[in-house]
Amino acid sequence: MPELIERTKEQGINVRVGYTRTGIVKGISYQLDGVAFSGTHLGKAYTFPGLQKHRGVNYSPKRDDKRIQKLMEQAVENPTPAVPPKQDDKRIQKFMEQAVENPTPAVAQINSLPIPEPTNWEQIRLNLSQQYNLPNSLLTELYEKGWLYASQTGQAIFVERTLDDLPTLAKQLEPTGNFTAIPLNSEPTKNGSFWIATDATVKRAVLLSDPIEVLSVIALESTVDKEKRKPTLYWSVVDSEQIPLEFLRAIDTVVIAFKDNDKVEDLIAEILAELPQAKKVSPGEAGWNGMLTNNHSQPNQSRIPELQGWEL
Repeated sequence: MPELIERTKEQGINVRVGYTRTGIVKGISYQLDGVAFSGTHLGKAYTFPGLQKHRGVNYSPKRDDKRIQKLMEQAVENPTPAVPPKQDDKRIQKFMEQAVENPTPAVAQINSLPIPEPTNWEQIRLNLSQQYNLPNSLLTELYEKGWLYASQTGQAIFVERTLDDLPTLAKQLEPTGNFTAIPLNSEPTKNGSFWIATDATVKRAVLLSDPIEVLSVIALESTVDKEKRKPTLYWSVVDSEQIPLEFLRAIDTVVIAFKDNDKVEDLIAEILAELPQAKKVSPGEAGWNGMLTNNHSQPNQSRIPELQGWEL
């Protein structure tokens, strides 16, 4: 499917694939000379499932979705008349047939994330667990999803992503506890964040200072009774450009939970101006990880339990 989209673009056709908020394909359309055609308009063989059934186009969500979404971001959107001229139907159908029948080699994807070194992972997991008191089950799940891994130099790499799950940046955790940003050549202008959602339908968002703070709040909230937890998006923020305002405006509960820092006062003011439903909660200078670590240092406090029944 991604190769078909690339070949139609070479023929002068922009293909748009639409996704639901839960990541399911909801339709396909084609744009030729500034005129848009839905797949249904062209005929059942040109709908998204029709391409697979009638034209033999292979599609695997796990393999193809990231590449398709990247192609969608590269496409140029133009104003489109409501009713496409009839003569263009045949032209676009002809181009589509040529694209399906004349395969070309796949385009290699550029990826400049630091190279993972699996043999370093156990040491990284141990360091994060001991130094930051983070649950092993949470660290393991993030590692399995590819959102956290060990680099060849033995440092923890946190992957920032868009809400469509496209990698945009690597955050390298330094021994000082600070983060170094490593941009990806493949997505130089796209803003994302290190984020975790506990459900596909989010009802609450918590804005936090960095990836360690994200994991610390999840660990702290894992002690809350499962029935009382709201499906939550935990989103780390460094500047206002990282904030998915359109997405957050549709959420009733937004919590600004940055560590105390004079540098974030202006950022907090910007967020409150854009999101009047947002509320500020402060964990102090030590942050949520400081609170998590302090809990463990108390003689009568047991370690935060491993996460149970959380779908991230």
